[in-house]
Amino acid sequence: MLLLRTLWLRSATHDRNISCVAPGTQCYVHHLASLHTYCFPIPNLVPHALAPYPFLGHTANNRLGVMARRPAPVQLTWIGYPNSTGLKAVDYRLTDDVCDPWDTKQTFVEELVRLPGCFLCYSPAVDAPPVAPAPALANGYITFGSFNNLAKITPQVLRIWGAVLAAVPRSRLVLKNKPFACEAARGHVLQQLAAVGVESWRVDLLPLAPGNAEHLATYALMDISLDPFPYAGTTTTTESLFMGVPCLTMAGHCHAHNVGVSLLTAVGLHRPAKPQNRILQQQAAAPASPSCAVPSATSDHHQQRAGEAENSSMSSSPLSTSNCAVAGDVCASGGAAAAAGLVSRSGWVAHSEAEYVALAVAHASDVKTLAELRYSLRERMLASPLCNAPVFLRRLEGVYRSLWRRHCFTLSGDSAAADAAAEAAGLRQPLLAAPAPATAVSATC
Repeated sequence: MLLLRTLWLRSATHDRNISCVAPGTQCYVHHLASLHTYCFPIPNLVPHALAPYPFLGHTANNRLGVMARRPAPVQLTWIGYPNSTGLKAVDYRLTDDVCDPWDTKQTFVEELVRLPGCFLCYSPAVDAPPVAPAPALANGYITFGSFNNLAKITPQVLRIWGAVLAAVPRSRLVLKNKPFACEAARGHVLQQLAAVGVESWRVDLLPLAPGNAEHLATYALMDISLDPFPYAGTTTTTESLFMGVPCLTMAGHCHAHNVGVSLLTAVGLHRPAKPQNRILQQQAAAPASPSCAVPSATSDHHQQRAGEAENSSMSSSPLSTSNCAVAGDVCASGGAAAAAGLVSRSGWVAHSEAEYVALAVAHASDVKTLAELRYSLRERMLASPLCNAPVFLRRLEGVYRSLWRRHCFTLSGDSAAADAAAEAAGLRQPLLAAPAPATAVSATC
């Protein structure tokens, strides 16, 4: 909801008329009505009157059956569901080049529209409490946590989190989820954690808080937020960051796996390598230069990409005993320099299970830096593109305009103009200028 509120609030006072179609019992419908927005409860509408913007994909209360009948000439899907709708009637899906790189192997029925920067924009809750001090300062131990949906916390995730706790002495884990109001659900999760070596006294399982302010205040219990995989958090991650709790995530091979990477990139906690553009791809396919040629920046770029691909290919591999040992050695005697180097290289984004554990250990070993980051993270986030609603909205409106122009040019048979509109909308990989050639030097081959 907070990810959509930015769009609605800005649009309602902009130069557009917004029509909202949603279940009339949802509280935000009444809020939008107060902003002079046209709100139509779904039960009161016949199918052909619905709006062509299915935010939620295959989730509760979706209207994909209406979308299949194409009530509008251009239809697209956006947030709430991290995969394809599977409907040919839905033309586009909004994303970015971090969640869905240009070389993604994930299949979509829709064409991917890659927005500049992160594909999300966050509007913080007005009732959010102040950022609390890092609990490790008073506790004397690190508390990891996750408030993600329990369905995302798979046995594989628990196994890796168990490895994290095993590598960080006296650390604890706090999880919050609706099922934890049930003793049977609590017992089931504790049993799963015990199977990976985590004693019950190191785990706190909390039910849902009564209100949003109370929910956000619960982040005061954790020092480091652990993102699940392969289905990363979204709203949970933004809430964690806003409450000063940095989130450790893992990059992967699909959209759901990379949302955390996109969010951390937007707030400046991660600097991904620049993607290859079409010029570099053409150069890579060209014949190799003579062996006496001076190495160029382009060759270094390809080597970096190759290393990232190798790391990425490890993301789904089992965490072996040797990898666990390597991760644990980060905090061992003489491992401070290695930990600092790992954090400097990877920050808060891992590319393999072993690196996920190692990064958790490295960050947990530096409580002073964690405490400093905690107090600066909210302001850093508010000043980042993730919370810059006016800029995000202008870019989004530009994409809408380009998609509509593409539709009109296609109908008129102007393929060149349609292609230009497609590139402007983010449907084509940008054609960047080729890097300057390396400076020639005198050398005897």
